[in-house]
Amino acid sequence: MLDRLRQHVSPPPNPVPSGLVIDADGRTLALPSDFTELMAVYGPGAFDDYVFLLSVDNPRGYFDIVDRTRESPRS
Repeated sequence: MLDRLRQHVSPPPNPVPSGLVIDADGRTLALPSDFTELMAVYGPGAFDDYVFLLSVDNPRGYFDIVDRTRESPRS
């Protein structure tokens, strides 16, 4: 699947991968392997302002997965 995506969207030259997440309760969680692979190729950002790849400690707060999770309403 990642190879098909590369055919349509060129990855950036220096992506910043992220493989761990600290959740709102302070636990360290491993991300799914397919997401980790996608982050290794593309890094955080957005595809056409539709699909967002978030990372830990992203200097652009909108793409920081911890900040965005804290903003999400809880059920």
